[in-house]
Amino acid sequence: MRLRPRVEVFCFRGPKVLAGYRGYVLFPGGGIDPRENAVEAAKREFAEEASRRLTNCTIAHPQTTQKWSDKYKSDGKEWKKNFDGGVTTWVTGSSSDEIQALKHRDFETSLEWKPVDEVIEKLKSLKGTDWANDNLTRIAILTAHNKMRLDRVKRAAIITPRFDEYPVLSWKDTP
Repeated sequence: MRLRPRVEVFCFRGPKVLAGYRGYVLFPGGGIDPRENAVEAAKREFAEEASRRLTNCTIAHPQTTQKWSDKYKSDGKEWKKNFDGGVTTWVTGSSSDEIQALKHRDFETSLEWKPVDEVIEKLKSLKGTDWANDNLTRIAILTAHNKMRLDRVKRAAIITPRFDEYPVLSWKDTP
């Protein structure tokens, strides 16, 4: 089975992720070119599809393999004809301001900052599709981001009153 190396990017801004909807959930990503590693491909694809620079890149999940349905392989895209599926590297990162870049002609959906919880619910509603296993991976990555973000929020500033001087600001883990 011939597998196309590919990358998918999750770019976060606080409680939001850059994504698009088109009957399914889209994230920037695409093929990894020869002599290119996954992080380089993620940065290139992100610039092409989101017109932004990707920073703070991290491999977020072990690679997964997809077998593409015949319907998917025959939808007219030349690059799909020689492959039976893909092997995906999952990357997270953050983004700089927009840059001037040409978008792919075939990337028809505009990407927007969507609440992570909303995207998770949308992915959960897509059970039983050709991409169900990938959606489980996407849900795992988005859920892990939410958990890490919420854990940081729990670290709250506590003001300790002291009557003999000004209040003291200290950090304390909250339950």
